[in-house]
Amino acid sequence: MNNENMNTKPSLLSHAGASQQFLALIGLCLISGFIVSLVGIVIGLLLFDLNFLKLGTLMKETWKPGVMGFLKLSQFFSAIGLFVLPPIILVWMRGKPVFSELRISVKPHAGWVLFCMLLMVVQLPLINGLGALNAEMVFPDFLKGLENWMRVKEDETGVMTKAFLDMPTYLHLAEALLVMAVIPALGEELLFRSAMQPIISKWTKMPHLSIWITAFIFSFIHFQFFGFLPRFLMGAFLGYLFYWTGNIWYSIAAHFVNNGLTVVMYFLVQHKYIEETTDDLGVGQGSFPEIAVSLALAVGGIMLIRKKFGRNYPMPAN
Repeated sequence: MNNENMNTKPSLLSHAGASQQFLALIGLCLISGFIVSLVGIVIGLLLFDLNFLKLGTLMKETWKPGVMGFLKLSQFFSAIGLFVLPPIILVWMRGKPVFSELRISVKPHAGWVLFCMLLMVVQLPLINGLGALNAEMVFPDFLKGLENWMRVKEDETGVMTKAFLDMPTYLHLAEALLVMAVIPALGEELLFRSAMQPIISKWTKMPHLSIWITAFIFSFIHFQFFGFLPRFLMGAFLGYLFYWTGNIWYSIAAHFVNNGLTVVMYFLVQHKYIEETTDDLGVGQGSFPEIAVSLALAVGGIMLIRKKFGRNYPMPAN
C-alpha cells in the first residue's frame, strides 16, 4: 500500500460524484441555515428582551428599541449558517483540507487585490444602468401574478435594506459593513465560487458553463428580480476572477467593494459629507457616455487580469 492511500482518511462524501456533492451542498445550506438562524433568533430575543410571539411583526417595527439590533444579529447568524458553514462542512465531509480546497490559503498579491477592487468601482455606471433597465421589466398579462409576487419581494427587501442603512453613528456604520459587506462577501464567495462552481464544472465538464450557472443561482437566491441582470453579470465576473486566478481572495475583495461602497456612500450622505451616492451613475438621460466608458474600462481590466494570470485554475477532479 502506497503512502497516498495510507494517508487518505475515509469520509462521508469521499467517493461522491458531482451531483451528490451538489445535493449535499444544498442540503447543508438548508440545514445549517435553519439551525444557525434559529440559534441567532433565540440569542437575539434574549439579548434584546423581545417577545417571541411578535417575531413576525418586527420587520415593520424597526423604530422600536432593540429591534434593529435583533435584526442585524439575526442576519449575521443567518449568513454564517447559510453561506459560510456549508462549504466548510462539505469539504470536511469529503475528507479534503478545507483551506486549500476552498482556495483560502492561497496568498493574493496586494496590488492585484487593489486592482480588482478598483475594477469593481469602474463598473458601477454599467451595473446601475443595467439595473435601471432591469427595473423597467414588465410581464405579459398571464404572468401578472408572478410579477406582483416579485415586486412584493423586492419591496420587502428594500424596506429591510433601508432600515439597515440607517446609520446615525460610526458604530452603526461598522455594524452595517459587517452585516452587509464583510460577511456576504466572504460567505457568498466561499459558497458559490469556492464550492458550488467547481462542483458544477465537474458535473457538466464545461467550466465556462459552470460559471454562468453559478452566477444565475447566485443572483436568483437574492430574490431581487428587478435587479437580477446586473447581479447575474457581477456573479459571472466574480466567477471568472476565481477561475482565472485560482484565488478566492480576489473575488472576495471585489464583492466587498460592491457592497461596502454602497454602505459607506449612504453613511456619508446621511451625515451630509456628500450630496448623493454612486447609485445615480449610469442612470437617467445622458448617461450613455458614462456607461460606455464604464464598459470599456471593465472589458479592458478583465482582459488585463486574464492576460496577467495567463491560465485557468483547474477545477478539482474529485
